[in-house]
Amino acid sequence: MWPPRARRRRLGLTLGLLILAGLACRFTNDLQATETSGPGFLPLTAMAQVTPPPAPRIACPIPAGQVSPPAVESPAQFGRALLSYLNAGGQATQLTESTPGLTLSRPDLDGDGYVDLAFSLLSGGGQLQPEGAVFVYRCRQERFELVYTDLSTPERGAPQVEQVADATLDGADDLLVTQEACGAHTCFVHVQLLSWTDGTLVNRFEGATDDLPGPTVELETSTGAPANIIVTGSGYNSVGAGPYRRLERTWSWDPVSGFFRPSSERELPSDYRIHLVHDADQAAADGHLSLALELFQAAATDPSLRPWVEASVEQPTLAGYARFRQMAISLRQGAEGQAGDYLQALRDEAAGDPAAAYVGLAEAFWAVYGQTGSVDQACREAQAYAASHQATILDPLYYGYANPTYGPADICPLTGG
Repeated sequence: MWPPRARRRRLGLTLGLLILAGLACRFTNDLQATETSGPGFLPLTAMAQVTPPPAPRIACPIPAGQVSPPAVESPAQFGRALLSYLNAGGQATQLTESTPGLTLSRPDLDGDGYVDLAFSLLSGGGQLQPEGAVFVYRCRQERFELVYTDLSTPERGAPQVEQVADATLDGADDLLVTQEACGAHTCFVHVQLLSWTDGTLVNRFEGATDDLPGPTVELETSTGAPANIIVTGSGYNSVGAGPYRRLERTWSWDPVSGFFRPSSERELPSDYRIHLVHDADQAAADGHLSLALELFQAAATDPSLRPWVEASVEQPTLAGYARFRQMAISLRQGAEGQAGDYLQALRDEAAGDPAAAYVGLAEAFWAVYGQTGSVDQACREAQAYAASHQATILDPLYYGYANPTYGPADICPLTGG
């Protein structure tokens, strides 16, 4: 038999536990009821995805020593000299301060909590494709070991560590390394994503980037998801290339293969008139005829679009081509009256200007259509006309080797039937 005071204390404790249990149950129910919303609370699903903060990193436990930084006699020899310096107690920050062109990153490559070191060396400044190297040192048993070396070659310039991040979410840092290869006018880039695997650094980037001129490279990271590697071509440094349509290609992590693989590609928006013409042609080829009509209309009339050649020549020429395409597309849609309106607009707008050649093209097309009622037969006539009038129909649509080259079949594509 409990004494009265003890019974009250036990009763109070029991009631308190019941109240706490009820509050916990109510809190859980409320949280489940607001699993996708609710101010001040994380959904249960979101709470399960929260990544714990990384453990504090520890500097490699090498006692500081009085040692002079090594001189850079050649990139190939510098890696070993740097290793001796570090293991003698030399300080990495002192080294970067005294060595021009040397930069430092501090990854944890194997996830053991100790700070490793990655140096990028750039020598021969001012060259289009300077020499250099990347050296990576892993902290192991109170010493550094040189685990990776990448040197410039005659074909490729100095490699550089661009970014450090846990790109694969395996608890260890990865290195995004780029290396330029430059021609007479334009540079391209070689990309590596170095990840610690089975005791060595392995490149986990699959595929080529040597078709993306003047690129930028970005390691796009987000909480709770593997990174994406985005390479965007910005253009050729050559007038002969014409206006470049920036192209963005994305590599995503494939856990099955263990590589970053190309996952998507897209052309970025452009304000050049010729690129809008290309978009309209592509929309028509994809079967989006109404969209193609809208894009051709903008290409013909929008005054804000940028020219690549003389505006007084480019705008009417591309407008003439756009009107012809609108006429042919309208007939594909069965809108003969609208097609006639586009033909008349071409006649009115192109009289006496550089687009006059497209009036002849449209008239040849229209005559055969009127005789046969077949758009494909009319298109064949237009193709023959373009082939025999290359200088006035096809050549004005050429905007450099970075852009599509038009042939007779592109002027009026066939659909069969």
